Amino acid sequence: MVATCVVLSPIQLWASESEASCDRVTIAKRIHQLGFQPLIDELTDCLSTVRKRGDKTEELYFQSLMSSILLDNGLPDKAHHHALLADDLVPSTQDAQLKAIAKNVLGDVEKNLAKEAMAAQSYAKAFEYAELSSNTQLQLDVLLSQLALMVDSGHDYDYGFAPSYAKAQALTDAVATENQLIDGVRLANVGVEWLEKGYGTSDQSLIQRLSLNKLVKLLDLARGANDQRAESMILGLLAALYQQQNRLNEAEKLYNQAIFAAHEIHLLPMVSHWNARLGQLYVKANNADAAIAAFGRSVDSFVLGGQSRVTGLTPESPHLALSQLLLAKANNANSAENQQQYLRQIRELMESLRVVELREYFQDSCLVQDDQKSNAINIDALVTAGTGILYPVIFEQETLLLLTLPNGKIVSTSTAISQSQLTHRVHQFRSMMNPSTNPRQLRNLSIALYQALIDPIATEIEANQLHSLVIVPGGVLRSLPFSALHDGKQYLAERLAIAIAPSLTLTEIDQQPLSSNKMFVGGLSESVQGFPGLRFVKPEVATISSLENNRTLLDQQFTKPKISNELAAGGFNWVSLSTHASIDRHFKQSYLLTFDGKMSFDEMEALFQRSRLRQQPVDLLVLSACETAVGDDKAAMGLAGLAVKAGVRTAMASLWTVNDQFTSELVPFFLQQIKQGNLTKAQALQAAQQKLLSTKGAQHPYYWAGFVIVGNWL
Repeated sequence: MVATCVVLSPIQLWASESEASCDRVTIAKRIHQLGFQPLIDELTDCLSTVRKRGDKTEELYFQSLMSSILLDNGLPDKAHHHALLADDLVPSTQDAQLKAIAKNVLGDVEKNLAKEAMAAQSYAKAFEYAELSSNTQLQLDVLLSQLALMVDSGHDYDYGFAPSYAKAQALTDAVATENQLIDGVRLANVGVEWLEKGYGTSDQSLIQRLSLNKLVKLLDLARGANDQRAESMILGLLAALYQQQNRLNEAEKLYNQAIFAAHEIHLLPMVSHWNARLGQLYVKANNADAAIAAFGRSVDSFVLGGQSRVTGLTPESPHLALSQLLLAKANNANSAENQQQYLRQIRELMESLRVVELREYFQDSCLVQDDQKSNAINIDALVTAGTGILYPVIFEQETLLLLTLPNGKIVSTSTAISQSQLTHRVHQFRSMMNPSTNPRQLRNLSIALYQALIDPIATEIEANQLHSLVIVPGGVLRSLPFSALHDGKQYLAERLAIAIAPSLTLTEIDQQPLSSNKMFVGGLSESVQGFPGLRFVKPEVATISSLENNRTLLDQQFTKPKISNELAAGGFNWVSLSTHASIDRHFKQSYLLTFDGKMSFDEMEALFQRSRLRQQPVDLLVLSACETAVGDDKAAMGLAGLAVKAGVRTAMASLWTVNDQFTSELVPFFLQQIKQGNLTKAQALQAAQQKLLSTKGAQHPYYWAGFVIVGNWL
């Protein structure tokens, strides 16, 4: 259902307050005028000012505001820091409203960080303070936070969903008239979500009755106010309630009315959402053709303007649902030609899905513009002799493998491994990827993953004499080191050159040499900011520097200003950075370690984009000490989209921080192979991995399998 946005910002109470300096009214206005970083800088100055005054109440206001803004901008760890500082100040004020806000913001941050039990406690305290404040709107906002937490986590905690829901519904009639509509819709949405997840069977009839009665009243209110956005929401929620009661004809009419209302105001996210729900209804009614049409409209609207933050509809929802219906058509096709047509449609859907997933992760609509510019990409033309392109499609109960062969034919096969099974095995494999793991256990898991993901297409790989495999992964497979999969006799890296493409649409496929022949080489061997030193970085940098005309910054010279100056000057063909780097599930928190601090990936992107604007794109970016958290599939998406976001043709990076002694051997050898001009980048990495495989002490996949080619494999 539609996501309930329940972040309670301190802004709501500021309009009635004022201070001599850093006054809240002024700051509240400037929130909508300033960009993110200028706003953070201004709030930092305000915090410094109120601290000097010793005004703990004002400090509490600004700490809560800072936390709320950081959370809204995808920086939950930093938001948590300020939320905890605010929480420490709660005892210093008698203002119950402010206490409630601080606790509610802390709960929002804890919920975002998957600390549900702690969030439940924070929300409980927030509601206690809200009741003391006698602020009805504040009480309702906190209750909505609690209800959303119960829906997301599946736990009632100490609140009880039905009592909290009934209490919140009573409060929606008591808040200011201008808020009754939006708050009523938020509450009804939470109730419908709870019902759809099948929680609290004994209370379902009560929640259905309360929700239905409320929505009928809200519909009259929305139409009276000529609020088509609210009308679309209410009609769709009513349809969902009727669908649960198996009143499908009534639900179908209401969904179509909801779609029409959203269309009238060009609200594409909502159009996508209700079309997806209509598709689910048609599936339930065994009307496959109508379901395909509805899901198709949902996909189209999502690509053009859908946002999961607006609707709660994840990109996978319509794309995978439509793919599954098309797969059934392909399996029952009356000719090979028709079957290929359906399989191509599924492949196009997966391309579209990869693009919108990256757009959602990076929160960058420009990725879609790139997609539109390259909309007519011919994937078949990209498949050169000896290369196959694999799209794994993870359904709930099975995994589909779509392999495009050099002759343009698409081979499809399904493997009986469910999404949950695959997720568990990949996470287990990643967690065991260290030299201390029992080799037999790791090998057995590696074989099991090979049998699920490669063995079903192994015959086609052999028959078509493939030497390279480009994988366009989704979900948990972004974090899987495919080269470490084992067939019982050898690793996949010994058989195939592997590359990862976040999306072929967003990958610049070009093997033409660039005019520049310069390399920027940077590295940090010393221990700084609590990070361990990488003692083999110096010889690695020295070896790499001997390969090309280069500019080198090492250790104390490897600072943000000097790196920025060099990259801003541009003209580099290759950029190799040997330092700690972290890819976070929230892209804005990803960084590269420098001698004097941390360079965000946003800052790096801006520098690389300057080269693109000068028609001098970086051909290859090497990050030899990257790390993504085990089990964090969103962080792995950041690594997969690194080349796209940085604006470079190819990135070679590591899934985990590898022993720097062997890294210092692999990276220079990899670059040497490319420089010789006989191998593609994917083949050059394969050769480097095979070299380590034959090196004493480095045979364990931990030392070589973490390195991946991302983007242009040629």
